[in-house]
Amino acid sequence: MLHHPNAPPMIQASEIAVLKEVVKILKPFEKVSEEMCSEKYVSASKAIPIIICLKQFLEKTDPLHDLAIQLKNSIINEFKKRFEHIQKVHLFNTATFLDPRFKKLHLDDGASLARTVNYIRRSIEENREPEHCPLSITSAADNVDNDDIWETHNKLLLETMRTSQSHSQTSELSLYIAAPLIGLKEDALESWRSYEGVYPQLIQLACKHLLVPASSAPAQRLFSKAGAILTKTRSRILSKRLPKLLFLNSLPTDF
Repeated sequence: MLHHPNAPPMIQASEIAVLKEVVKILKPFEKVSEEMCSEKYVSASKAIPIIICLKQFLEKTDPLHDLAIQLKNSIINEFKKRFEHIQKVHLFNTATFLDPRFKKLHLDDGASLARTVNYIRRSIEENREPEHCPLSITSAADNVDNDDIWETHNKLLLETMRTSQSHSQTSELSLYIAAPLIGLKEDALESWRSYEGVYPQLIQLACKHLLVPASSAPAQRLFSKAGAILTKTRSRILSKRLPKLLFLNSLPTDF
């Protein structure tokens, strides 16, 4: 210190204790960032579970120093300000529900969950191909007399068929909800491919919503790769060839 009078003051033990608590609070954010950036493609279905888990982790931490307490409260307040109504965002809620890793495990907003389930049911009904019904009330009334006892039979049969069709439309969703969750490290889209025969209608909705990225990291990687390919020494590459080179570059090494 005598030779360096302008040197910064030595860190004190109390400051080290504060830094340890700050590191403990910020550590999960580092892990989330690494996970979001290390994966080649992160679906929007991960947004709600990550936010819920981070918030619960922060609420469980119990710092002792004022600076760490202030940091914790500030982060929690920012979470409430930015993500309090994220479950009301239809895209995120539906993507999370259709992800077999999460389903409704983290969807604690009952009203939003009910809207999502109703939306999925309506989508299944709209996308389902109409089944041929051999009987109808009109044809039955036209083909038999009003006094024919089989007219009542035909009406009851038709109602039974309608009930059966309605049950088949909802049973696909019920089977999906009742099925166990898959592991966190498994690929949701790959899992849906194996479910194609079981959930033929749900898989269309799942592919539609799970393809939405959770962040802009994939797009940023794409621009970085384009910059690495289209260098000054390769400036004469045609624009129609650049997408093909990017596609080839995106393929796994063992392809």
